[in-house]
Amino acid sequence: MERQELGSAPADRSRGWMRWGGRLALAGLFAAQVWLTLGLFGPRGSLRGVLSDEPIVAGRHALHLYHGWVGARTFKDRGRTVAYDPAFDAGYPKTPWFDSGSKPAELFLWLGGGAYRPAAYKLGLLICWSLLPFAFAAAARGTGLARGAGRLAALLGLLIAWSDLGRTRLWAGDLDLLFGSGWAVGALGALLAYHAAPGVRSWSALTLAGWGLCFCHPLLFAAFVLVVLVFYLSAGGRHRLGWHGGLLAACTLALAGNAPWLQDACRFWWLRTDAAPASWESAADSTLPPLVLLLLGLSAVGLVSLQRNGHGVAARTLGAAILTCGGLALAGQSWDTLRPLGTQSFLVPALFAAALPAGHTLARSKDWAGRLTGSPRRGAVLLAGVLLAAGAAFREPCGRFAARCLASDPLPLGLPADVWAAVELLRQHTTTDARILWEEGPPADSWSPLLPVLTERVYLGGLGREAPIEHAAVRLANGQLAGRPLAEWSDADLADYCRRFNVGWVVCRSPAAVVRFRGWPDAEHIATLPAVGELFVLNRPRSYFLVGQGRIIRCDQKLLTLTDLTPVEGRVVLSFHHHTSLLPSIDRVLIEKEPHRYGTIPFIRLRLPGPMTRLTIQWRE
Repeated sequence: MERQELGSAPADRSRGWMRWGGRLALAGLFAAQVWLTLGLFGPRGSLRGVLSDEPIVAGRHALHLYHGWVGARTFKDRGRTVAYDPAFDAGYPKTPWFDSGSKPAELFLWLGGGAYRPAAYKLGLLICWSLLPFAFAAAARGTGLARGAGRLAALLGLLIAWSDLGRTRLWAGDLDLLFGSGWAVGALGALLAYHAAPGVRSWSALTLAGWGLCFCHPLLFAAFVLVVLVFYLSAGGRHRLGWHGGLLAACTLALAGNAPWLQDACRFWWLRTDAAPASWESAADSTLPPLVLLLLGLSAVGLVSLQRNGHGVAARTLGAAILTCGGLALAGQSWDTLRPLGTQSFLVPALFAAALPAGHTLARSKDWAGRLTGSPRRGAVLLAGVLLAAGAAFREPCGRFAARCLASDPLPLGLPADVWAAVELLRQHTTTDARILWEEGPPADSWSPLLPVLTERVYLGGLGREAPIEHAAVRLANGQLAGRPLAEWSDADLADYCRRFNVGWVVCRSPAAVVRFRGWPDAEHIATLPAVGELFVLNRPRSYFLVGQGRIIRCDQKLLTLTDLTPVEGRVVLSFHHHTSLLPSIDRVLIEKEPHRYGTIPFIRLRLPGPMTRLTIQWRE
């Protein structure tokens, strides 16, 4: 099938200067995107903020960095990204269900050697986000748009990316959504290219784009599958059997390439609760709604033009993408069932898809104006007049929007000095023989997932105010411990809780928590942590062995190594959450569940034939 760009004559394509002009325009957009992205890390034009060891401490970036490190080192050792992490919440399984957005970070840190390297995370963000103009250019080429329309679509996409809508998602750390939206645009172009010019090249592009989309955001990939169905109904009847098999194979291979972590998602689905993710929305941009309406209006005109000019498959496919993602965004805003899935953020991919037909509208507006006036020159004058009038009428909102897009608004890098002082006090006043009960604070404390790296201690709480897994039910948050107000806890209940979870210190953030622990005779205030809260030490025996005795000589995401085990009536109970994937190194030892009263996840109970000098418990998928 011969490929014909919409809005260009064969003679136009033969002109080398047109090709070079398009390439220079794309290079300019790429340079602008790099320049703007560098502004996220400090002074533009400098890589110092990117290559430093200072982590991003806004939104979920620190959480992604921590889980990216855990997943990368686990993948390096065992070829999987799921792990049992004893550093938080008495041991919890790090799976695709909690912090699903950490997969890009896992890839970045794995490429960086699997070590804890904030620079690898920031460099990956810089590179991937800077490639966004090429995603639009490739999509426009696959759709059949003229080069000028493709460059205008890329420009519109960058405006969306750097508006408050995209900037808020960057600050929140929603890299899975942002990168997934870029992959979705590329997948749409590859899908339409496979229709217009079936072959190895377009099929490979479709497979790769589908894999990247599924890797970054599986729910967005599911929405893309719905778009593929619309596309298939529109285009399938025009192709032979091999084309149909290729389309099915591309979608299947995209899924198969993500099979390891999708399998883990299916295995650990039961861990997720109905808790909604924390909201990181910023103040609304008053210039954004007019931009959205204008973009959708231009997109509607472009879809009609595509349909009337023999590109009905492209019009229906792009329209289905806009309606699907836009509908899910509206449903996520109004339907609580979808809110935990984050579909309310699907306005970003909807507008990215709308940028393609909108770019076509802008590119063809000169021709349309010429037809309307009967002369290309008069059409150009009319179009220039319309643009000048629109610019004058909306000068103020357009200026504000441009200022927001070009504003230097760097992400916070590194810990403030007062937080570093709090970290040093934690290291001075605590040890590794017990846990620190960390009261979850405001969203501004987004650096707390890095606590185990910074202090080499273990915690109850600290992964975030709302972790959608059952293991988080035992935390202290907003003056409530394990879901009950602290005022309702008796001294005996607090003592029992702290014994079972081996709590040696408590960091209180709320007035209710400070009052309760100041009034508990077993607690003693020892320090005020700057910018954090009050630190209390508990005067109680410390041990991770609730029944029986022993010593822990290694406890990390790889191994839990115990020595000098002495059971009581054949049992040793550990203050660690149980999971079925925990396996002992000795066949005669059984790992069982030990229920407790403070949560639905039981502790680990070991059935031993007698005393043992050494036992290793491993996480095996």
